[in-house]
Amino acid sequence: MNMKMNHLIITEYCSTDKRKYRFVKDMSEDPLVRHFVSNSMEEWLEDSEGLQEVLVGPAYIIEDERKLIGFIRLAFLDSDGTLNLHYAVHPNYRKQHYGTKILQETSQYIFKNFSNIKKIELYIKEINTGSIKCAEHANFIYEKDFPSRKDDCKIRIYQKIRN
Repeated sequence: MNMKMNHLIITEYCSTDKRKYRFVKDMSEDPLVRHFVSNSMEEWLEDSEGLQEVLVGPAYIIEDERKLIGFIRLAFLDSDGTLNLHYAVHPNYRKQHYGTKILQETSQYIFKNFSNIKKIELYIKEINTGSIKCAEHANFIYEKDFPSRKDDCKIRIYQKIRN
C-alpha cells in the first residue's frame, strides 16, 4: 500500500521487505532514534497493535523518489482524538528539510483523511534540537516539558490542532 502525499509517499512497514527492515534496523542504531525502536522489530510493532484503524497500522516508511528517508510510528490515539506521532529521519537525509516536510505532509494527510483525530502530539527529547526545529518549522506549538523516565533529559511536547 502506498499513500501519496504532496511530495512524499507513505508505505507500510513490512519486516519481510528486506530493504525496509534493514533501513529501520540501521536507524535503530542512532541514539536519537533508539528509544522509539526496541531491539526486536516484532516487539516494536506489537506495542501499537490496536491502531489498525489509523492508517492501517502503527509503522510506516517515508519515501521520496524511491529513497527511504525516514519513518513514522503512530504510538497511540486517545479517546479525545489526540494522536501521538513518532518520526525519524535517516542520518543521511538530515539537515535537508525532510523532517519538516514529513511533519507537514503527514499532519496534513492525517487531518484530511481521519476526522476522529483532533490533535497530533510529538514527544521530543530536549537534546534533539534538530527535531525541535523541524516541529517548529512545521507549525507545531510547544506545550510543555516533563522529565524522561529513562534518563535525566526532559521531554518537550509539541502539538498541532486541527483547524
